[in-house]
Amino acid sequence: MPLPLSLHRAWNGWKAVGRGIGIAVSFVLLSVVWLVVFGIYALCMKCFRWVGRSAPSSSWQAVLPDYQHSFDHGF
Repeated sequence: MPLPLSLHRAWNGWKAVGRGIGIAVSFVLLSVVWLVVFGIYALCMKCFRWVGRSAPSSSWQAVLPDYQHSFDHGF
């Protein structure tokens, strides 16, 4: 059933408004979900990584300070 021209324009206008509202709501909703879900996930991963771990061992060797160019050859 074809719509009259005035209703057709109103329908197309409503579809444009509805699309704009949908884009805005989806942006806000997805931003909140991203921050909350992944934020909680990151905090949990960070907390659980610290449990039961000791400090990592290092292979760094200190340079003797009496060497004249000690900062040039640190390794």
